[in-house]
Amino acid sequence: MSGPRVARGVVLAGGRSSRFGTDKALAIARGSTLIAHAVGLLARCGLDPVVVSRPGWTYEGLGCTTIHDRQAHCGPLAGLHRAHQEYPNDALLALTCDMPYLNAEDLRGLLGAFVPGVDAVLYSAATKGAEQPFPGLYASEPLRRIDPDHLSSGPSMHSYIRSLARVIRLEPRDAARRLANINAPDDLDLSPPAR
Repeated sequence: MSGPRVARGVVLAGGRSSRFGTDKALAIARGSTLIAHAVGLLARCGLDPVVVSRPGWTYEGLGCTTIHDRQAHCGPLAGLHRAHQEYPNDALLALTCDMPYLNAEDLRGLLGAFVPGVDAVLYSAATKGAEQPFPGLYASEPLRRIDPDHLSSGPSMHSYIRSLARVIRLEPRDAARRLANINAPDDLDLSPPAR
């Protein structure tokens, strides 16, 4: 058995998209679906992407592995934990499927800051007044401490991040724009992102 890789790329796509009205992972922006954009970013960073989706749902034509949440609609921490169950020795570079302005440089920044002993590398999001959990690079060891029996009761990503001992927080340029996720069709601005 080989040792752990630096990171595995994970796209979280198990949400309901209730505010969007349809599956937002399949929304088109700049010629591709949002989920294809996310998978492509991870591949451009040299990572093997995996998609975590709701039970029974598979996104076709992405050229990557799809795994399913154990239980539907338990939130992004449950999806992150599910990826950890499948790849227990890998750090997870996780992003959500609804971040159309994110670029590979943003992900490479997280990878470049990751060092042994760090629990997570995240971007600060002062404009939102809280931690920005995605994109984020999460070490495997702290993920082992998540109790899967409590995931359905909804521990949040923010509470998980607060439980971590060593988090590196990076300051991105244009954070509000590039780290924004979409929740409704009106959130999709089809103009190219700032480089």
